[in-house]
Amino acid sequence: PPPVPKPPMAAKPVVQMALPAMAEGMVALKRVLEDQTRRTTNIAGLRALREGPNPKSVFLLDQYGVLHDGKVAYPCAISTVKSLHESGARLFIISNSSRRSSSTLKKLKPMGFLPEWFEGVITSGEITHNKLNSRNDLASESTNGTDTEGDEETDVTGSDAMDEAFAELGDRCLHFTWSKRGAVRLDGIEGLVTVDAEDFLENSQSVGNLESLNESGAGENTDTADKTVSETAETTPEEPAPGKVDFLLAHGTECVNGAGSTDAERGAGSTDTAIEDMRVILQAAAKESLPLVVANPDLVTVGGAEGLLPMPGTLASWYSEMPGAGPIYLMGKPSLVVYEQLQLVTNATKTETVAVGDSLEHDVNGAAAYGIDVVFVCGGIHGEDLGYDADELVASKVGDGAGVAEVPATKVEALADSSNCARPTFSVPVFRW
Repeated sequence: PPPVPKPPMAAKPVVQMALPAMAEGMVALKRVLEDQTRRTTNIAGLRALREGPNPKSVFLLDQYGVLHDGKVAYPCAISTVKSLHESGARLFIISNSSRRSSSTLKKLKPMGFLPEWFEGVITSGEITHNKLNSRNDLASESTNGTDTEGDEETDVTGSDAMDEAFAELGDRCLHFTWSKRGAVRLDGIEGLVTVDAEDFLENSQSVGNLESLNESGAGENTDTADKTVSETAETTPEEPAPGKVDFLLAHGTECVNGAGSTDAERGAGSTDTAIEDMRVILQAAAKESLPLVVANPDLVTVGGAEGLLPMPGTLASWYSEMPGAGPIYLMGKPSLVVYEQLQLVTNATKTETVAVGDSLEHDVNGAAAYGIDVVFVCGGIHGEDLGYDADELVASKVGDGAGVAEVPATKVEALADSSNCARPTFSVPVFRW
């Protein structure tokens, strides 16, 4: 019979930052939050950061709420990216997209952004894919000292504490993904197997029943206990139960992938699932203290006329508050893992680098913790908080950005303070030149 899981750990009041890089980032962020001298400066547009005595040369650009509204590109953003490129600036997309880097430029091109304007792309989905794909090699490397080769995309894995943690994840995961937006592909990740949600819940319940039997003393009747396990799990010591899960993987919030070792098999069994119903799965996972890998830590994102849409970070937030929840691995902003990998790619100093984003919690906090300047785009996900009419922030209404009013710096600072977030270095109404 499968082994009885360890008793649940104590409840965690906040997301468990299980990795040293993340923990260091949180310490750095704490120092930034305590720095009451940090002030925000309004700028009319990005031109201000390319002119003057200390121009910025490397720009780390967020996508949603900066380049487009989730559906359509902001006309002012297209012209601004072009102007930055023509001015000699180096542009990198740094996105909490759960998809791989190569798909990012493919999607931006039809919107009006030419691929040659960007020097590189790093997405949280790319980092997730590479970390998962390297997990078994890293486990072998720790015993025989051999090196591994990167996969066909940019190798942004590195060899750090996160690699060590991923080497212990296992192969069987329950996968939250997208359906209407298109499922995230897992093919190419060696040895990864997805588990059906119903099988997982059934297996979790049967294990829970066995625990109850043991705790009540009924475990003395070994025939009964053995029968319970054999009837519900139908497994052998060499073969895991169909519902056995090693970790949770969150790429999206629209459906749960089916069981399988190929995308075709997974897609055939995928089930559209309301995000509220995903709580049941998280609660069952918390009873086993399963790790949760979050390919997109954003809580919400802009969705054009649909308004704000829930993202996988919401699942992480819920899971962190559940008794017994296992470690949570945030693969994108504000985790320092993104900025550390970007530094390797850009080879730029922090003083010449600036981030641009619309999320205080992810873009501003991440950049501040890493120690680089950041431009906060007011008309993104915090638009209504700052007094904008959401209907006026869709791409067709924003246009060239000239008609979008400036938000006083003191109001931006007040929102950051009340949100327990770092104050941005600069603020701009929309991503305009």
